[in-house]
Amino acid sequence: MFGKVLDKTNENKNLILNKFKVKTSIAGSMVYTTLRRQMDRKDTRKMASAASPNIVHSLDGAIACATALYCKMDAKPIPNLMMIHDSFATTPNRIDDLHRIIRQVVVDLFSGDYLELLYKEFLDQLPEDLQSKIKPPPERGSLEVASVKNSRYFFS
Repeated sequence: MFGKVLDKTNENKNLILNKFKVKTSIAGSMVYTTLRRQMDRKDTRKMASAASPNIVHSLDGAIACATALYCKMDAKPIPNLMMIHDSFATTPNRIDDLHRIIRQVVVDLFSGDYLELLYKEFLDQLPEDLQSKIKPPPERGSLEVASVKNSRYFFS
């Protein structure tokens, strides 16, 4: 579902950077510059603190992509869809259709248990001796995701 959580595109963002100063003479004046050099070690604290925001951001992106697709594939397609990040707009005569589609997208995307899926993917990626260090996710609450279809202020 999520693929590898530690994607190669973000790999360089989590490397430890060593600072060092360089003293240079430019036009007779001494200039001090601080540079950073990437080390071969990963910054595990940065990786751990980035995991939750990255997951939330990917789910926001999934909502945006699915909303655009549902608008195109709807029985009454919405041709005038405007989106900026997590903001959606259309012409006034189609706003009720857009709201219905967004609610349906959320129901379809979040009816599954993402925390359980993510937990299993983490376990699959870890060696057996480290798997016991990951706590299982909490039990699901009683929220019925389908109830957003009837929520007046779910998305406004």
